[in-house]
Amino acid sequence: MLLPHFLQKISMEPFEAYLKLLIENQLSAGYIGFSMSESDVKTLMADPLCMFGTDGLYVQGMPMTHPRAIGTFPRILGRYVRECRLILLEEAIRKMTSLPAEFYGLKRKGRLCEGMDADIVIMDSECIMDHADYKQPLLLNEGYRVIQDGKLVLANDKAFGTRCGKILRVNQKSGK
Repeated sequence: MLLPHFLQKISMEPFEAYLKLLIENQLSAGYIGFSMSESDVKTLMADPLCMFGTDGLYVQGMPMTHPRAIGTFPRILGRYVRECRLILLEEAIRKMTSLPAEFYGLKRKGRLCEGMDADIVIMDSECIMDHADYKQPLLLNEGYRVIQDGKLVLANDKAFGTRCGKILRVNQKSGK
């Protein structure tokens, strides 16, 4: 593997160097890679086995991140469902909720029915949208509210300081 000049001098693998930069800069360093075209995105999105998510990292107070770190789901629902009509709303919701919950074995997540955890996103399908781009990756999203554990935690990117979530592990009970 051909390493960039500065990495050759410090004899460190690229991923290791990236982690070191994140730690030394208290998560204020970032990397944005361009590996997919818009055509690739649309092809994958239409595949029935494709789940939606992001590997973007955002920690409150970060000055810079990838625009999809906080805008992935509003982008999918606003641009690809409403504007491009690439997939149906119901299919997009399935790929954001029940499909990943089933894949990762989160038995009390991903569906709205009795006995499930009360994590709900309420959205206005006519106006949900992200506004972030690479120059301004933290522009606010609009058109939704998040209810977690039955408490309003976020509305149009305004957090209410409610901290009621927890880390979920595969096959671990997600309830209280």
